[in-house]
Amino acid sequence: MKTKIFFLSFFILVIIITSCKKSNSSSSQGNTINGNWYFVSFSANTQSTTEYSSGGTDYKNVSISDYTSSNNGGTVSFASNTMTGTNITYYISATVFATDYENGVEVQMQSAPYSYYFPPTNTSSSYTVIGSDSVSFPSGSFTSGPGQSGGIGAKIAFSGDTVMTLTSTYNKDSIGFLYGENATFNNQATLVTTFHR
Repeated sequence: MKTKIFFLSFFILVIIITSCKKSNSSSSQGNTINGNWYFVSFSANTQSTTEYSSGGTDYKNVSISDYTSSNNGGTVSFASNTMTGTNITYYISATVFATDYENGVEVQMQSAPYSYYFPPTNTSSSYTVIGSDSVSFPSGSFTSGPGQSGGIGAKIAFSGDTVMTLTSTYNKDSIGFLYGENATFNNQATLVTTFHR
């Protein structure tokens, strides 16, 4: 049962990450999101917590992962409120670590491999700059990670004139059912996409 909780928690987090919202902020007034960029990498730090009670026992699972993509490629152009990606590709190879608790006492720690390949893909996403320091992708973009869907936003930071990062944070609580019992779910993630000119 603990293994089922572990995998369910992780895959719920993957699904929810893909529909997260991002906000965007620039650290340099002289830099702009507009222009052509090379895709450098996609990284994520995630945590998923699932809790429920059954037969007088309180169960809790905490699953975490931390990774940076490899085999990255492609270019992105930001112009006329459209982000256009050409041959965007990356590969994720990570380990998910899960800890199970019963009545607040740690009873098991386990890990499992996770991999995802984003094949060379041409993408197009509309975006809107909000105020002076935020951007929104109402229909999502490849920067939301594996299995993307839904709107996102991102903080923008520049390093000199050549490096830009889009960083999003996500924290969502929800309730539902697990094994026929009421359950609570908390999913958190920090996602960072890096580009250079």
